[in-house]
Amino acid sequence: MNFINFQIFSKENQEDLKNYIFQNISNFGTNSIMNGNGWISKPQSKFPKEMIISFGKEIYCQKIQLLFHEKLIPNLLKISIQSKNSQFEFLGFAKTHDNQENNFLARELRSIYIEKKCLSILIKVEEVEEVELNQTDQKIVNKLLQVFQENDILPLFSKKWITRSQAIKEITQEISEGNQKFPLEILSLLSSRLLKEKVNQVFFESLIFFSKFVENYSQSKFVFFQESIKLICEKLGDSNSRVSVSSIQTLISVCNFIDRTNILRIAIAINLPDQKTQRKPGLSQKPKTRSSSKNVQKNSFLGKFSWKPIFGLLRFIQEFIIKFGIGKEFELIMKCVRLGLLNSKREVRELAVSLCGIIYKLIPITSEKQKEKKLFSYLGKINNLLVNQIKETFSK
Repeated sequence: MNFINFQIFSKENQEDLKNYIFQNISNFGTNSIMNGNGWISKPQSKFPKEMIISFGKEIYCQKIQLLFHEKLIPNLLKISIQSKNSQFEFLGFAKTHDNQENNFLARELRSIYIEKKCLSILIKVEEVEEVELNQTDQKIVNKLLQVFQENDILPLFSKKWITRSQAIKEITQEISEGNQKFPLEILSLLSSRLLKEKVNQVFFESLIFFSKFVENYSQSKFVFFQESIKLICEKLGDSNSRVSVSSIQTLISVCNFIDRTNILRIAIAINLPDQKTQRKPGLSQKPKTRSSSKNVQKNSFLGKFSWKPIFGLLRFIQEFIIKFGIGKEFELIMKCVRLGLLNSKREVRELAVSLCGIIYKLIPITSEKQKEKKLFSYLGKINNLLVNQIKETFSK
């Protein structure tokens, strides 16, 4: 990560503040925290107080880190940012610990994620801790360590989608060529931001970027890819079929490099409907009243009860088992297939039936009766029509 020069000045309470320039630092870690001055209020000051971090130019800010003195602790910080030609925009609050459980012996390092373009950051000390050992009632930001990324990623957040698309292509090319320009943490954050793209063409470029990212950093911890995988899994049931298909293909691709069981679990968690509210035509039961039947059917097509997420999930599972088999994911897969069979949408049930035929052929048991018994033991109670449809797929 790149460390950038910034100047501290006060919007108010100027007498409390020491002005200085925080110099570029090449190393990253605890030692760099020791290379900067901090801010401390005057004795017996009144609060709130404000402090502004100014960069002198617009940058993309990933996060700031604040190190607090063990006895002079602000309690609640209000964070705002200022972009070009704009007023300060409120982002949120950051709360600290009172340090009492550590007998006021431990400093606290607080990371505050910004993840936006900005010129300045406003830190307002809203509330303060009353500490008996702090006789002067002073509050302090002991050191400031900033972790920012330079302007070379700003095009990724341009208002013009063509500019964003071109920027993603360029960074994807750099990764493909083994260019280590961006640290893993930055790439992880960028990936999760880019995959929220609304323009389909740019989203497709973001999928390619993520595939290359995983391919080149596959030995890294799964946590660096987790947020991006969640975002892609949300697209499995997208109304745009190309978005859905591309998302499925991307997930199958990255399953070659990172833990595919974890990917499958995430896809299931995001796309499985609420079982309590799903209509279950596969069971031999009728709704109590006509009106309640309509309500359940209506709800099953709206929001998280839509049939599309589970349909997209089953399509992903179909590609998954064709590519990797059933293996240790068998129980997870059968859970999804069962819910597909019980879905109110005909297309979903037909796909689930088809999956049963594929899974039957992949079960590593020679006896056909034993294979059939194992398959149906995971499907539970379903009506005879579905049972017959599933058995027909065994011979296809």
